[in-house]
Parts: sequence; structure tokens; C-alpha cells
Amino acid sequence: MSKTRHPPQYLSSWMGSLPKQLFFRDLIIPGSHASNSMDLYKPKWSLPFTKCQHFSISQQLKWGVRYLDIKFGVRKDKIYEMLGINK
Repeated sequence: MSKTRHPPQYLSSWMGSLPKQLFFRDLIIPGSHASNSMDLYKPKWSLPFTKCQHFSISQQLKWGVRYLDIKFGVRKDKIYEMLGINK
């Protein structure tokens, strides 16, 4: 069983230390692919090999992630999360 890790405090607020006069083009923003795939096994129509993350979005933000890849779809006038290969 793996231990729960906690990010160093500075990771959750790293953007606060950026210079005020900074161009967006000069940033490298840490992000995650399929950010919302931690709870992939909840929707019964998702395939297990489409899981990309082991941490929730909240945990990713605490670790300093600032770009989230979240896909949404619409089916029968309802919005739902789309992850990887779905029916």
C-alpha cells in the first residue's frame, strides 16, 4: 500500500511568485491529460484502460497543476464528462 503524499506548500501557490510583468507566451504551465479520470470507474460505460490520473482535480491543483484537460459532452440535453473511449 502506498503512502499518501502531500505536496510541498509552495506548489499550490507557485503562480504567486511570478513577476508581475510577464508575457503569457513566456509561461510553461503544468497540466494534466484527462484531468477528471480519477473516478473513471463510476460511469459504467467507461473502459478501465482510459484512466489517466490517480489524483482528484483538487489534489492536482494542490500539486501545482494549472491546466486541466476536461472534456464534456451532451446526450439527451444532459451534460456529462467524456473520458477516453466511451460509448
